[in-house]
Amino acid sequence: MCVFVSSTLQDDLFDSLHWFESVNEYLERKVADTTAAMKKRNSPEEDVQHHQLSIKRYRSIQLEYELLFYSFSGARIFFRESR
Repeated sequence: MCVFVSSTLQDDLFDSLHWFESVNEYLERKVADTTAAMKKRNSPEEDVQHHQLSIKRYRSIQLEYELLFYSFSGARIFFRESR
């Protein structure tokens, strides 16, 4: 997949999308919102557990995107055309 995206879009065009940064900002915002919602109200234990699981899921997704970023960066370096 990384090679396909890299070969389809030029590096500058893909970088201008700021895709990885946008995903990371979105997930950080979701974690912050969920944490605030968890602290804001005196909710039952079930709601607290739900919020904790949501935060854990967001962190897991963040880690997956970080690994995808490193894989993509490695593929770009490995398949870079000599200029």
